[in-house]
Amino acid sequence: MTTNCYSNDIKGVQDFCNQGRLLYINSAKLGAGWRAVPHTHSCAELFFILSGNGQFRVGEEYYPVASGDLVIVNSQVVHTETSLNTSAMEYIVLGVE
Repeated sequence: MTTNCYSNDIKGVQDFCNQGRLLYINSAKLGAGWRAVPHTHSCAELFFILSGNGQFRVGEEYYPVASGDLVIVNSQVVHTETSLNTSAMEYIVLGVE
């Protein structure tokens, strides 16, 4: 797998591009049957909410999210995501090492 990284010669961005690694990209649409199970990953995850709304549980805290929001969860942090019953939440998630 190859990744492309674009920057304006900003050293921090260049360092990330040289050291960071994209592990996966997935999409999901959470409906009424979704089982929200708290879990962790060995990588950070970046969630971009495409449509709908819901909430993220990170540790013991709950955060409301809606279309257009970006959520970043660090590695080894317990989290889960849920949709609100009235609006199925759809998102793209990137796993980044």
